[in-house]
Amino acid sequence: MAEAGSRRSAFAWNFAGTTLYNFSQWLVLAILGRLFSQATVGEYSLLLALTAPVFLLTGLNLRVIQATDARRRWSVSQFERMRHLLNAVAMGISFLIGVFTFTDMGLLAALVAVCGAKAVEARGQLNYGYFQVHDRLDYVAQSLLSRALLGPMMVALAAFLTDSLAWSAVGLMVGWVIPQLLLDKPRVQRLIRNDPQATRPEEPRTVPALRAMLTKGFPLGVDAGVSSLSINAPRYLLQATAGSAALGGFVPLAYLAQLISSITSAMATTLISPMSRAYHEGRRKYFVRSLVRLVAFGAGVSAAAMVAAWAIGDWVIARALGPEYVNRPLLMALLLSSTVITLQRMLSKALEASTAFTRYMLVDSVTLATVALASVVLIPKFGALGAAHSLTMGFLLGTAVVLAMVVKLVNTMPDSPASRD
Repeated sequence: MAEAGSRRSAFAWNFAGTTLYNFSQWLVLAILGRLFSQATVGEYSLLLALTAPVFLLTGLNLRVIQATDARRRWSVSQFERMRHLLNAVAMGISFLIGVFTFTDMGLLAALVAVCGAKAVEARGQLNYGYFQVHDRLDYVAQSLLSRALLGPMMVALAAFLTDSLAWSAVGLMVGWVIPQLLLDKPRVQRLIRNDPQATRPEEPRTVPALRAMLTKGFPLGVDAGVSSLSINAPRYLLQATAGSAALGGFVPLAYLAQLISSITSAMATTLISPMSRAYHEGRRKYFVRSLVRLVAFGAGVSAAAMVAAWAIGDWVIARALGPEYVNRPLLMALLLSSTVITLQRMLSKALEASTAFTRYMLVDSVTLATVALASVVLIPKFGALGAAHSLTMGFLLGTAVVLAMVVKLVNTMPDSPASRD
């Protein structure tokens, strides 16, 4: 009973922190939509679409490595060194992409500011991994809630005072760095002081340790980058074929639809560790029951979102973003794509729990290839609606692939009747 209560508490913290943090990123788009033109919103969306895959690809998913480093192969300072190194690489690559993509110096300046915000976000994820090591998901949620509050506030202030997209992005970076300095850093230091393994003398051979970390995290980074590219690929082609204004009308609605995935990820975070233990202990019934629970939860949230969008979506969007953003067919198409994305990601948790990371990468690669191909065919003909349908088609095929893998995984899973379900 205590474990169930703890899991409910963890879910509550994850739900509040993750959902509101993701909502705040949509709120930033809403603020920009109110204070700038739709084309400017499209430019900001393009900056996010360019930088997100780079930071995820080079990021190695260090949070997962740190949170699962039970043997403490690496010290806290070694994780920090790797994080700073990877952030520098990601910022350099993003800047080079910007140099070859943009001729407007204002956009290039905004790209640098967005990279700064992304670097702060990535550094925060490392803190969250250490909080997870100590089972302090409440610290993670409180930090996310602080960012969810300060980020949009600083964006609104900077946009109002300067009328500049670049300074608005600087405002976002400041809004995210304040909780990191005033909230996360003191808590990490306090946990380190009380953690004998964290305060042990640092290993003298740092370079081999970082090389081992790079080797371990490379597949996770590639998978995260490919997954991000699957989401962003239609945005690149929409920008190229229809321009910034069309992208600016598409992305705010896409972010709103993606809140489904952020809500369901809170449930997945609380169940992934018990599912992993169940898999390795041969408790097939518990493993399958947990997976069914995840899929049912995702389907329920998706259905509720689609009903709400049909009933009051136009009213909410008109007041939050402006009447020019109201597009019910596009919103419903994006919600359908988000439903399929959620289904694929919930099923993929079975692969993650069994540590079948190679299969996970295969699923994401198939998804990306299908999304890209569908985008090339559909977006020139149907514009933003084609972009939404491209996501649906790509993730639908990915869902079919992962479902076949999960069925095979469950059928070959050793069953231990003596273990408690």
